[in-house]
Amino acid sequence: MGSTLGERVRKLLRGVPITKAAKEIGLSQSVLSDIIADKKKAGISATTLVQLCSYFQVSADYLLGLSDTPSVEPDVQAACKYTGLSQEAVEVLHRCQTGQDGGAYITVYDTEEAKETGRDYLTIISALLVHNESRNIWKSAALSIKVDKQQGDPRKEALDALLAKHGLEGVQEFTSALDGYILRKSNAAKFYRQDAADSLKKIVEELGGK
Repeated sequence: MGSTLGERVRKLLRGVPITKAAKEIGLSQSVLSDIIADKKKAGISATTLVQLCSYFQVSADYLLGLSDTPSVEPDVQAACKYTGLSQEAVEVLHRCQTGQDGGAYITVYDTEEAKETGRDYLTIISALLVHNESRNIWKSAALSIKVDKQQGDPRKEALDALLAKHGLEGVQEFTSALDGYILRKSNAAKFYRQDAADSLKKIVEELGGK
């Protein structure tokens, strides 16, 4: 959250000219322009808010920055609020569950093949969320992103605990090439990504063995 009304309206316009959108919404061009520029310091009228919501098919809470979920569907809003997932993520899970497209690779809708594929995807997603290795996937992925964003090189000491998981030999070999003092940022990020990938591989192998 945190976006202004003007920013959200601008995003929803998706390049549609203000003159065209204003006419279709039922507002004057100057009023819509002021909304987009956040010049309506005193806010907008309830009527204008309803017009915007109807035109964009989004909730008032989304336009007002009270929610990051555009959907007007109560179930979608509740799922996003309860899980913290984006609307897009919730809708992908729902499509898998209903077999509407069985995920990204099945294009024949509402067939048994699509539904079965969708169920397979959900089984994998569920395993990724609850498996013992999952925490390491999220942690290592998050650390990789954090390291990528850091300025300068992280010190070796900050990585010791994670490196130790792979054995002392690995620690010595990994650090000796860098003089044993500092792990370069690019190498540290790659290591975290590999650590996450290793955990993911374990989960997939376990599912395949069932």
